[in-house]
Amino acid sequence: MSNLVQAAPPADRIAGQERRSSLPDAPRPRKRGRLYVLDGLRLGAALMVVAFHYTALGAEAWDRPAWTVFPEVSRFTSYGYLGVQLFFVISGFVICMSAWGRPLKAFFVSRVIRLYPAYWFAV
Repeated sequence: MSNLVQAAPPADRIAGQERRSSLPDAPRPRKRGRLYVLDGLRLGAALMVVAFHYTALGAEAWDRPAWTVFPEVSRFTSYGYLGVQLFFVISGFVICMSAWGRPLKAFFVSRVIRLYPAYWFAV
């Protein structure tokens, strides 16, 4: 008689679909990717310097001082020289990020591989 009684499907499987358990999934290691926000901040810092040179610094491109040509804009762009420091702080952070979790030798090799061809091209 036990052959005639069919067991009910497990609670996890109903109509061929598996139900997710209520337990959270185990944390997966995050793939280290590029932080595009930092790229945007570096671009912003570089544009600050360009705006400083174009509208606030006494460039010879204008017949008169740049602050008289752009009186409203130059009040803000006169601080564009700080973009240089901001750019280098962000770049230093990005270089440190590339070293996290890596041995010193692997970091050194990756930097040489990245910078050495550009060095020889410049020479």
